[in-house]
Amino acid sequence: MYKNKCDRCNIVFDPIYKYCPFCGSELSSEKEDIILSNKADEDFFEFELLNNNTYKIIGLKEDTRENIAIPDTYKGIPITVIGEHAFFETKHLKHIVFGKNVVKVEPRAFYYSSIEKVEFNEGLVIIGEEKRYKDEFLNEMNYGPFEKSNVKTIVFPSTLEIIGVYSFFDTKIETLYLPKNIKKICESAFCRCQSLKQVHFSEGIEIIESGAFSVTSIKEIIIPNTVKEYGEGFNNCQTLQNVILCDGIESVSGFNDCLNLKRIFIPGSVNKFERCCSKTCTMSDGFRIKFPIKQIIFVAPRLSFAHRYARENGFQYEESNNGVTV
Repeated sequence: MYKNKCDRCNIVFDPIYKYCPFCGSELSSEKEDIILSNKADEDFFEFELLNNNTYKIIGLKEDTRENIAIPDTYKGIPITVIGEHAFFETKHLKHIVFGKNVVKVEPRAFYYSSIEKVEFNEGLVIIGEEKRYKDEFLNEMNYGPFEKSNVKTIVFPSTLEIIGVYSFFDTKIETLYLPKNIKKICESAFCRCQSLKQVHFSEGIEIIESGAFSVTSIKEIIIPNTVKEYGEGFNNCQTLQNVILCDGIESVSGFNDCLNLKRIFIPGSVNKFERCCSKTCTMSDGFRIKFPIKQIIFVAPRLSFAHRYARENGFQYEESNNGVTV
């Protein structure tokens, strides 16, 4: 199996990429060391025929392989869904490559799985569910497809637009490179990924929902100017030190209980602050009070809205050039 690599960024991409989406350099071709069981072993999986005349994988007949390639078809019919609990608590599985027809990965598909590397198929638009779903008793559920698994490495398809709620909650991911077509990262998608230190957004991301990156180990984050909503997506990140908001962003929100946050680079385009930069203190009677984290330095243009806000609310201030463009 061949991959295309950017020697400048030292990042490996799927063969569909000819140029690096981050620096624009032409990619070189290299062969992966790992060889997957690429044979369409139809007897290895358990299937269910769906109403739309496609198949869903509902389980494994035996948990013995480290490397699996999901077939495109079963008995000539497309395999489109990875079902709930299909790879639940696998002990040996390390690396999986999705077949080209997969369009849905259901909640808890890889719950508590030993999986470490996932390569998604081109054409996949969403991972998991965009909203919390309800079970047969109408109880609101919030499980993600890879929640509490051992996933460390993810190869996203360029077609991906949405990463659903709790998709990679409490996994082992260390670095994220999000594809250029991603539009939305849903609630708690990467929450409690405590090994996660770096996230690289491509321009085009629009929505980062509440808790998306909470309780991670990110040290610095750059939020592109295409982001329209990021609310409380980075609350309670205890290692976060620097936040860079790109020129064009109009509001500052979130970053609550980020007790080691040192600087927020704020462009002149910002005209609103809402529910941001505070720490929560619980009183003896259980009542919670929020106080501003006064050690945070707002780096912003002189006489900008952020400058006035810092002065009026007791935050520290440093003057910057007019806008931050990344």
